[in-house]
Amino acid sequence: MNTGSFAPLLQTLFTELVDGSSEPSGRTYVLNQGDGGLLAADAWAAVLRTPREVSDVEAGWLAGSVAHFAYHMGAIRQIDRTTRGPAAEDEARALRRS
Repeated sequence: MNTGSFAPLLQTLFTELVDGSSEPSGRTYVLNQGDGGLLAADAWAAVLRTPREVSDVEAGWLAGSVAHFAYHMGAIRQIDRTTRGPAAEDEARALRRS
């Protein structure tokens, strides 16, 4: 998959995930407005360092989050496969209609 055309989009998304939203009232794509990213989540990092039992609710949330992420990455891959531009036949058909 050639992600060159998606480079700015991916940079924006991953920057938001890691650094958080830049402004409390600014536009966000993944996080809620004003949320800190992964670097700001000290509690999150502490939890990862400490092994513990996970409740069914937490396990379900985690599985759902992974599935949600996989869905969106699959959508980006599908967009890349289908965004090739119009075929010559499509352009000729459009010109005949106008």
